Amino acid sequence: NEIKCLNTYFMQDEKFHSYNDFFDLGKGLMLLGPVGTGKTLLMRIWQRFMLYKDKKTFSILHINALANNYIEQGASSLEKYNQKDLLVDDIGLFDKEDVKRWGNQTNVFEEIVMYRYEKFIDNGIRTHFTTNLTVEQIEKEYNPRIWSRLKEMCNMIPLVGSDR
Repeated sequence: NEIKCLNTYFMQDEKFHSYNDFFDLGKGLMLLGPVGTGKTLLMRIWQRFMLYKDKKTFSILHINALANNYIEQGASSLEKYNQKDLLVDDIGLFDKEDVKRWGNQTNVFEEIVMYRYEKFIDNGIRTHFTTNLTVEQIEKEYNPRIWSRLKEMCNMIPLVGSDR
């Protein structure tokens, strides 16, 4: 069922709304689920499929790479992705997200959400996320403003099952 749902999303098929009244083709995706349920694999397949079909696709970056870039370059490291859709893979790795730059502690994921939110509102640029966290964990771990932005930016799709 989740794969059919993703198919309608990436094909920009209006049937996507039939999976959930709140789903919106203009939003990004957040795939939530335990380790090994195929979140990253599915997104990589769709990225390649979209390239093959000459459709608008997205870049994929792991949260570790984004955090390392942020340590080295600061917020300007996010600007190279500001004109295209982006998948931020594996959010919720808290020890990787909290970084120091010039002595200041920053949560890179929260910075990404705030930055990408502006791109979403102003230009319709979508951000996708994968995470092993549950909705409840996201609400608990992050600033309420971040959770509010995520709900506005993303269609939340849980993937269930055991590690494949």
